[in-house]
Amino acid sequence: QGNLATPKIDFKFKKLIKSLSIDVIHLHTYFAMAGSAHYFSKKMGIPVIQISHQRLYPEYLNVTKSRLFAKILTNYSIRMMNKADALWTVSQNVLEFYRQSGITRDITIDPSGTDRKYPTNADNLVKNVCDKYSIKDDENVFIAISRMEMKQKNLDFLLNSVALAKEKGLKNFKLFMVGKGKDLEKLKAMATKLNLTEVIFTGFASDDEATGLYLRSDVHLFPSVCDNFGLTKSESASLKTPTLALCDTAVAESIIDGVNGFISERTIEAFADKMIESISDKEKLAEISLNAQKTMGQSWEDLAPITLDNTIKFLDNYKHNPYMYKTKRSRKS
Repeated sequence: QGNLATPKIDFKFKKLIKSLSIDVIHLHTYFAMAGSAHYFSKKMGIPVIQISHQRLYPEYLNVTKSRLFAKILTNYSIRMMNKADALWTVSQNVLEFYRQSGITRDITIDPSGTDRKYPTNADNLVKNVCDKYSIKDDENVFIAISRMEMKQKNLDFLLNSVALAKEKGLKNFKLFMVGKGKDLEKLKAMATKLNLTEVIFTGFASDDEATGLYLRSDVHLFPSVCDNFGLTKSESASLKTPTLALCDTAVAESIIDGVNGFISERTIEAFADKMIESISDKEKLAEISLNAQKTMGQSWEDLAPITLDNTIKFLDNYKHNPYMYKTKRSRKS
């Protein structure tokens, strides 16, 4: 109820924890509760798996605006990660980033899913957004769902790419930029300066509206180089809308260019060309859309067996090789 959590001195909580048969602690923070997790790990002789998907310094810097604070928080977070018995993250791209940052723990990739499922009222949802935004049946539709942050989400790159694609002959299209953020007005001004009358900033969209826009869109544009997985990639895939991403990014993982999505080189010209290519063959696009749903549209329920299997494998290895891990204690009976 807004109070600071103090489980280490909460008698009822300690009694509850000790009464449970806990085999492992999954930890989702580096602060506050992290200390309590490691306290109970030591007391009960059970391992800690740290769950992490942040890139640390860039994200801390974006929030604090201070290089000093960002560095302090990053170093602290790395220490907490290395204090755990294992680290789980969401992509190979982030795994490699953590290795370069000095993480020495065992790292396992445990992918994220989506809550979105293909709706039974899809036609109605599409009709509603088409009526609201005057979308014609023969129009090509792109979508970008994101926080409206120009540099962190690479949205200036996106608008410049759209402008170039338009110069190269892309026509009869709309791009819906869905979301709010600190750079929304700057992005609107940039679109106006580039004469991109086809770009529509929706601001916040309800779940039904966002789903309708996903469903009506031909391609989901996701040029971020900072995202660690990209949940909107899974969302769009679940609704049969493939993603166009930049190469060598976490978003591009699991995408096979021209099979279940599209991948572009990291230049404005290449991204513009790939936009045009992605909608040039509608029969092939329909096939790619189905492949996206089959390969990247997994729900959390679909992925739960993977998480369970990863946990069982870790515990089995920990049981037989406890001294390989940070928590060098045998389980108390």
